[in-house]
Amino acid sequence: MIKFANYRYGEKSKLAHSTFSYINKNKVCDFTPDDWNILDKQRNCIDVEARVANIISLLAAQEIDYGWGYPIDPLRHALQTATMIMEAGYDNQMIVTALIHDIGLVSCPENHGEFASTLGQQFLSEGNIWLLRHHQDFIGSHELTRFLNFDNIVDPRSHWEGHPYYDLTATFVDKFDIIANSENMPTASLSFFRPILSDVIEKGLQR
Repeated sequence: MIKFANYRYGEKSKLAHSTFSYINKNKVCDFTPDDWNILDKQRNCIDVEARVANIISLLAAQEIDYGWGYPIDPLRHALQTATMIMEAGYDNQMIVTALIHDIGLVSCPENHGEFASTLGQQFLSEGNIWLLRHHQDFIGSHELTRFLNFDNIVDPRSHWEGHPYYDLTATFVDKFDIIANSENMPTASLSFFRPILSDVIEKGLQR
């Protein structure tokens, strides 16, 4: 398993495997085709493992010890949503979609849907990527009371009526996303979802 460490001045990053080798050139423009082949082969060996480790770290960073009024933090919201999706019988693709749908909420809340869709682009289906990218508009349907005269505000999801993935996204938001907001809701752990995430990423990269 990949471990993250602190580095001192003059200390190289540790190699993931003993069979790996360094490309000891400081300028990328000096790399030869053979250098790139070595790097590509070594990266491919740990690609799934590295992606899983990184996504788990990003999700863990959503577990903040301060809040702005919601009863649960963004990590528990993601875990609750994924738990509900799993219990409803959806496949692993949708479980992972639920798990990462708000993965950028703390770092880039205004554009977290785009962040999540870009993250999942290499291993999720077209419909689930679209869901991630646009779920903020569908959430917006439930936030019209932000505005004093909300009766005159255009429902943001109305822009997507008739789209092939409209119903998929509306169901996700209306039946799961907006409900996963309680400290009393059964919630699977982040470690529980790790093998599911690994399976989806591995299969997605083989497409």
